[in-house]
Amino acid sequence: MKDTKLDHFCVDTIRTLSIDAVQQAKSGHLEAHETLRADRIRSRVVSMPSRDIFEHQTPEYRDSVLPSTVTARVAVEQASTLGWERYVGSAGRVIGMHRFGASAPLEALQKKFGFQPDHVVAAAREQLGR
Repeated sequence: MKDTKLDHFCVDTIRTLSIDAVQQAKSGHLEAHETLRADRIRSRVVSMPSRDIFEHQTPEYRDSVLPSTVTARVAVEQASTLGWERYVGSAGRVIGMHRFGASAPLEALQKKFGFQPDHVVAAAREQLGR
C-alpha cells in the first residue's frame, strides 16, 4: 500500500501575475488541499516564490519543507514547468504551461492548462494510486 502522504506545492509567480491572479491561484491550491484533507489524504501546500532562495537554505531546512521520504508530489506553476522536476522527482507531476505563453481571460487559461482545484486533486490522487 502506498503512503497516503502527499506533497503538493505551488509557486506564487508575482513577477508574471497580477496580485488578483496570485490570490486566485492560492485560493485554488488551498481548495485542492482541503479536498484532499477531507478525503483523509495528508497533504501540504508549500509556497516557493523563489527557487534560488530555497536552494540556498540548509539541506535540513529543504528536507523539512520537502521531505525526501514523501515521493508523491505535485507542483503547480502558472508559467513554464522548466526546472520543477528537480522538486517533484522522476515520479512526480508538474502542472503548468508546456509551451510559450497564451492570451485569454485568466479563467480560460486556468482551465486550458489544468490549474483548477479538481485537476490538481486528480493529479494528487494519481500520484497516490487512488
